[in-house]
Amino acid sequence: MRGELALALDEIDSILELAELDSSRWPRRATNLTDVAYVLATAFPEQFEMRFGSTGRILLERLLAGRRSCGSLARARALLSAAHSIDDAIRLFHEFLAFPDILTREVEMEMVERNLVSEIEDRFVSYRHTPDSVVLDQLYVLIGTLKIVKLTEAHEATKKTLMTLRP
Repeated sequence: MRGELALALDEIDSILELAELDSSRWPRRATNLTDVAYVLATAFPEQFEMRFGSTGRILLERLLAGRRSCGSLARARALLSAAHSIDDAIRLFHEFLAFPDILTREVEMEMVERNLVSEIEDRFVSYRHTPDSVVLDQLYVLIGTLKIVKLTEAHEATKKTLMTLRP
């Protein structure tokens, strides 16, 4: 598959064939445009992320796992046929999909939670290695942030761990 020249019929067929094969890992339903977009995300990750952003692939996985479809296989073939390159195909799929804001916000909040919890875990490791009041203060601030952004479960779990460390 090429990135610069117009997509050939065999390239289009290969992408659609991969989507058919890959769709079997998602809950039972017919292969659709979302499956084809996922193939583009996995086969061309750099180009895909440039257009869809860092959460694009996660959003597709959400749609696929939730049995949601954003278009037919025939529509996917039409978009691929209209594309002049892989980059152009990814652009067309991006324009067609236009993820709902609520799904995007949900994934972004999960990423914020994951990053905050990871940062807190790193501080716990640091504090256990070398107990320091500065690191302890940072833990209080980070754990308080979880409460402020309403990540209640993560807040309660990390707070419980913090209480076991207190001198």
